[in-house]
This record gives sequence, C-alpha cells and structure tokens, in this order.
Amino acid sequence: MKFLVSFLGLILGLTAQAMMSGSFSRPYGEVQGIFRDGVLIEGRQGLVVINVEDTLKIAHIQNFWDSLNYNTNTQKRFMGMVSALQILARNNPGFQFVYLTRPPELVAGKVERQFVVENGFPRGEFQSYAIDSTAETREGVLREIIRRSTVKRVILIGHNGGPDPQVFQAIAKEFQNIQFYQYLHLVYSTSSSSELGMALFPEQTGYVTAAELVVDWQIHQLTDPVESLKFVTTMVDRVIAEDPEAPRADVYAIPAFVNCADFQWRWTTEGDFKVLVPLREHLMNRCHKQAPPAGYSQRNEN
Repeated sequence: MKFLVSFLGLILGLTAQAMMSGSFSRPYGEVQGIFRDGVLIEGRQGLVVINVEDTLKIAHIQNFWDSLNYNTNTQKRFMGMVSALQILARNNPGFQFVYLTRPPELVAGKVERQFVVENGFPRGEFQSYAIDSTAETREGVLREIIRRSTVKRVILIGHNGGPDPQVFQAIAKEFQNIQFYQYLHLVYSTSSSSELGMALFPEQTGYVTAAELVVDWQIHQLTDPVESLKFVTTMVDRVIAEDPEAPRADVYAIPAFVNCADFQWRWTTEGDFKVLVPLREHLMNRCHKQAPPAGYSQRNEN
C-alpha cells in the first residue's frame, strides 16, 4: 500500500512539475509538442492545417437541406484523404496536424471531431471557428495557431465554398518568413448561379481528388516518391472506376453535387507520372463537360 501511495505521489509530482514548467505532452485532440509560455518550442518543423468540412468530410455546405443530412454523419468522406494525410505524416514526423471544425457546441462541430477520430486521420489538435465563421474570425484562428509555433513551413488545406481562399492568402501575406503551401478543394464553381465558389489566388493550388495532392507533395519533396506513386496509381484506378450511382456509399472521390468547372490540370504526366494520364482525362471530362447543374443533389449520396 505504501508503495502504491509513493508511486502515485511520484507520478502526480512529475505531472505537476511538467505543467508548471510549461512543458507537457498533450493527448489526441489537443496540441502535441513541447511548449513554454504557450509557444511551441520543440518537436515540430511544420504545420498542416485542414478545414474538415468539404475537404475531408462530405458536407455540401452550400445546400441547406443536403448539409443537414450530412451534419450528423461521421462516415461520409472524400476518397483517399485519410491515406494521403497518413503518408504526409509518416514522411514528416515533425509536422503538427491541426483540424479546423465548427464550434463543438454545435452538432456539426461535435460530429466533425468524431469524424476525424473515427476515420483514422493523423493525430493532432482541434481548433474551432466562431459561430459567425467570417473571414476575419477565421483569420484570427489561423493567426493564433501560427503565432504560437516556430515552424517555417505550413500546409493549408481548405475548400472554395467559403472564405478559405481569402483567409489563406491573407495569412500567407502576413507571415512572409514562412513557406506556405495552399490547397483548395474545388467543390463549387465561380460561374454557378447558385452554390457559388470562390476564385483562387495565383499562389494557390486547386485540386479535385487526393491524388493531385499527393503528386504535388511529392514534387515539393514532402513525400517519398515510391510511396506516392503507389498511392496515386491505386487512386487513379479507384477514381475512374467510381460509380456515381452507387447507392448510399460512404466514400466518394467526386460526389455528384461537386461542380469543379474551375479545375485546371497543372502537373506533369511524363516519366513515372504517366500513370496520371487517365486521371487527367477523367477529371477534365468530369469537370468541364459533365459538371452538375447548380443546386444538384443526388439523393443516394445521403
């Protein structure tokens, strides 16, 4: 009994000491790394900040009724994003992952957090936008995340159905000593009469599937070429084979409501990247010849 009391006392003492010194290892769902006075000082060389809605989790945020159906679903996700981020995490063990969600006091916010955990995304921190979710409040959240770190590289992943393009661009201009990689999921079109998409800035990369993300990371030497090629090869086959009429599937590469008319292919298809040729043709056909009409929603996706 005395041994147990002594052991518990030792553990509590070490925990208190770590907390008082400002150095404490946080569990999943909170910040990970070594901190002093609230500033990350050790263990992270980069940040990966991801807006969960319509980037990882299918949300269709610009369609009120459709978004209500998706709000409580923790399984509807974009094909390949779990594996893509796992590859990025394995190849960059010093990167901290931050998941941006709606406020946890909202059902949507709680579900988004549950979604990240249940589907095996890399461990990281949750941060929430304010309920008003304006560009200014989103900039404030990102600014705080970056200010408390000492990283020199930041990967931002969002979508073009809200202020993400504007927010990412503003933050990149503010922190000019940091190398930013800005990626926007092209879910909505800038030429649509409804469900309007936001235009991207020249420094930003628009993508439709996880395959383009991994290719871009490999080009920037963020992922291993062999592992990237294996993933992309598999993704190409899966995307092309996808049946848009599949009843109630949980995973979609390109859900029927996606209007990616603004997508432009920007990656080489030479050498090992020849495997991308069928994907390029498929995406250009889907995005520019078969884009869904504004407001279209396929019932069986819910």
